[in-house]
Amino acid sequence: SSGINAEWPLRPGFSELLTGQPLWPGKTGDVDQIYLIRKTLGDLLPRHLKIYNNSSYFKGVELKDPERYESLHERMGVDVPKQAMDFLQLCLVMDPNKRATCEDLLNHSYFDGFREWFEIELA
Repeated sequence: SSGINAEWPLRPGFSELLTGQPLWPGKTGDVDQIYLIRKTLGDLLPRHLKIYNNSSYFKGVELKDPERYESLHERMGVDVPKQAMDFLQLCLVMDPNKRATCEDLLNHSYFDGFREWFEIELA
């Protein structure tokens, strides 16, 4: 991975396709969403904290620690097929240097069968 993942906003969207609900539906905006992300994925990386702390948008807004953490499966709130959950977990690794690339994700077993069908349709 290059460390640059401009497609990050698309990654949680996969869970919404599976469940019909946003994964982290912050009630009052970005701070709520950051709280829910931390509750599911763990603490922000030092570089994320630096960006947060240096942002004029978040100036004076304290990040509260989650009272308890929950697994991604728990957060989803529904039974998700194993391949789809594995795919989603790869999508949502916090560290962009450790996160699966788009190419890795397209080669995931979740797309077995579809990938071949799609290539035939494009031919």
